[in-house]
Amino acid sequence: MNRQCTILVTHACNLNCVYCYEHHKSRDFMSFDTACKIIKSEMQFMRGTTLYERIDFRFFGGEPLMQFLLIRDICEWTWARDWGVRYHFYVITNGTLLDSERQKWFESNKKRITIDLSVDGLDVMHRTNRGCSVRSLPIDWVKKNWPSSRYKMTISSKTLSSFADGVISLVGQGYDISSALAIGEHWSDETAREYACQWQKILKYYLTVTGGTVWKQLFKSIDSLFSNQKVQDKCCGAGDSAITYDIDGEIYPCVIFTPLVFGRDIRPDLANIQFTNPDVFADETCQDCFIRNMCKTCYGFNLQMRGKLSERDKSACKMYQLEILYIAAFQMNYIKRLSQKRTLSVLEHTRLIRVGKICDVLSPILDINRDMLQIVK
Repeated sequence: MNRQCTILVTHACNLNCVYCYEHHKSRDFMSFDTACKIIKSEMQFMRGTTLYERIDFRFFGGEPLMQFLLIRDICEWTWARDWGVRYHFYVITNGTLLDSERQKWFESNKKRITIDLSVDGLDVMHRTNRGCSVRSLPIDWVKKNWPSSRYKMTISSKTLSSFADGVISLVGQGYDISSALAIGEHWSDETAREYACQWQKILKYYLTVTGGTVWKQLFKSIDSLFSNQKVQDKCCGAGDSAITYDIDGEIYPCVIFTPLVFGRDIRPDLANIQFTNPDVFADETCQDCFIRNMCKTCYGFNLQMRGKLSERDKSACKMYQLEILYIAAFQMNYIKRLSQKRTLSVLEHTRLIRVGKICDVLSPILDINRDMLQIVK
């Protein structure tokens, strides 16, 4: 397991995304000296622990490339020293500031630093969410230099109706896409019906169109649904394997807990919380939910919007159930098709039983006709 260290180099951003949760932006940025102290502290911590194989330093904002020179200087200062620790740098960026000069520097250091780019689907989707064109982004350059890159595609209520087309288009062009619902949005029964239509379109497309790459997210593991553990899995490493440094060098569990999001320092409110204890993050009302160990949530948003780390956004329940249902339905059809060509392995047979059970459990809850999920006869 890797340690995730997010470094907020600036509170400024050059875009105004519709789903942005950072409502307290400013022109403030981190100093070089503060960044050096963070690197030194984390390297010292890594030398004294056996918990992690590597530390990943993630430059974040705002838009981190608004402080490109700072990022460059921090990296070159770090690379010039022997730390005795495995580490790697990442830049989480919207990509709009990657001009030719900056591309040249990143390309010359691509084995030591990785660009993590967001692409929200079709051009119209990206424009709706982010106010800029996909065509203005150096997507092919990123793919060329970091072939295993996965592009984050955030779905807002305004782009939901184009979700399937966005996935099919980007995957068809050879991009690895990870989709996620925008956090903080209210999802209604109407949006759930639209989400079901979009997933049905994706299911049918990848089971009926021959050739080409299948969207990797459809092969997501469903094994955690069949775990015997009684406590819900924690969704992320916030405050545990993951840590965030704000521009002043102060430590927070993750970006969501910083003043950039909350508008104030909430560390006194977090002082007595054991972030390593999964019980703290378990929503008691979800204890009997079938998908509890695959369901996503944001603990920072839970605290901000509902006053408790554990209290999840129930408006998103159907949306997450639909996602899991259709992933299971794809795998059910995929394995059945395999069975028509050869004898299934024990693992494949077990998975077929499990994904079938998921479809049996979730389809009536979501009022989805079970026969509609059966594409392969």
